[in-house]
Amino acid sequence: MKKIQPDLQLGIFKTKREDALEQFNIAYASAQQWYKSGYLSFKIEKTEELEAAQLKELAFLNAMFNSGVSLNTIDVLLGKLGKPYAYSLSQIYYDFTKGEWKQLPAKEDFVEENNEDLLSQISSIVDEYEDSNNNKAVNEILDSLKALAEDD
Repeated sequence: MKKIQPDLQLGIFKTKREDALEQFNIAYASAQQWYKSGYLSFKIEKTEELEAAQLKELAFLNAMFNSGVSLNTIDVLLGKLGKPYAYSLSQIYYDFTKGEWKQLPAKEDFVEENNEDLLSQISSIVDEYEDSNNNKAVNEILDSLKALAEDD
């Protein structure tokens, strides 16, 4: 499996340190301690404005430390990722059955991979409703599917 890489893309805009800490509800002292403990890749006190990757790193670490798991568990989970921890939990997840971080599939890939199965399930449901002569229910299903398709 391809190793998950941190997102180090630079953004157009920078965020003031105070605004970033407030946005994620992180105490200044906590960010300092994260750096001293080797979690955060930059000294918060020397960083007036944060790049996009630094914001992502703060958000990710904040989520980890506020998750309720023990520090030992956090160390194990983070030990399986490369530094800096500029990851997005909307793009990766930890597979506890395999003990590894995995990339979530892109929406397009997921739809493509599951499209045939989904269409088969929809077809079965429509056939079942047609067999029960419940045309109103079939039309409601079709209208819902059309509305979903239009949202994309």
